[in-house]
Amino acid sequence: MQSIEVVQVGKGMFVNVDTTFLGGIERAKELKLLESRRADVLVSPYVFETSTIFTPEHNGRMFAFMRHPIERCASIYAYKKTIDPEIASMSLLDYARSGRVENNWMTRFLSNQLTGELTFDHVVIAKEVLRTKCLIGLKEFLWASIKRYEHFYDWSYTTDPATQYECRKKKLLEDIDLNEYEQPVVEEGTQEWTMLLWQNKFDMKLYKYAQELFQEQLKLFPDGYQ
Repeated sequence: MQSIEVVQVGKGMFVNVDTTFLGGIERAKELKLLESRRADVLVSPYVFETSTIFTPEHNGRMFAFMRHPIERCASIYAYKKTIDPEIASMSLLDYARSGRVENNWMTRFLSNQLTGELTFDHVVIAKEVLRTKCLIGLKEFLWASIKRYEHFYDWSYTTDPATQYECRKKKLLEDIDLNEYEQPVVEEGTQEWTMLLWQNKFDMKLYKYAQELFQEQLKLFPDGYQ
């Protein structure tokens, strides 16, 4: 995940604020980014560190668009093959058995345990973050998720609604599956599935909980968006 925001802070002054790394989060705080009211969305995997940008006067609500952990791993593998010669020479099974594969990425970042051993206690922490802080979106319910975001955050099309809507629709259809990376389909029960699941067993539990939350959060939306 990467997003570099070009934000205007003060009259005529533009700065790069990249909250996908820790130094960028500190820079956002130094520049009083939220007080400037020039940023509508912050993008970052560092949930706990990013939360320090907010204050009681300038608060926010986290949202996350979540994918099935096995599908996510296969997608990342396909992308890494295009930029890493070592991974390019690996089969998906070799990758799943290597030290290069992701290990419970969602649980680690949501429990602030980026390295070291994970336990079920970290899953409990991650679940609580999702339950109390996060508006859930799911890839399997793509359009409903986007409509929920737009409704909750009051994102509307104001310049040219019809054109903006079609642009959004086209972009989502182009990007959501990352087809340009020829993502492999991993069948349940195969060696690849088993190895990736072993590396992401806590993420699988967290994903199933996110699916439950997605259903529970339906009550937040009078028009459903299911």
